[in-house]
Amino acid sequence: IYDTRSRPLTSQIGVGTAISTLATGLIPIAFDIWPSSTLMLKTRHRLIQGMAAGPTVPLIGHIAAHWTPMTEIGVIIAVLSSQSQIGLFIVMSTAGPLCDWFGWRSIFYFNA
Repeated sequence: IYDTRSRPLTSQIGVGTAISTLATGLIPIAFDIWPSSTLMLKTRHRLIQGMAAGPTVPLIGHIAAHWTPMTEIGVIIAVLSSQSQIGLFIVMSTAGPLCDWFGWRSIFYFNA
């Protein structure tokens, strides 16, 4: 799916992120449609999320190698790859209040 020679890098990252975001936002809706198949539902959506977002990690190295000066590559990779840890910190610290105030579905919508 990801080929830096045929498609622009930014569009590849955008498509991967959009598919992963859509899969995350659809989990509560899919649970309402198929409430009995919880494990299969979570497995399928997590698989889609991983297939869409996983290849964006090597693309971060490609961005650093081609768009930044040699002396700043380490800083750029640190900044670009820290987004997943920052996202987890924000989601984990807000999940409790979101669930109390808006219900469990709000965690998926906020995360998407």
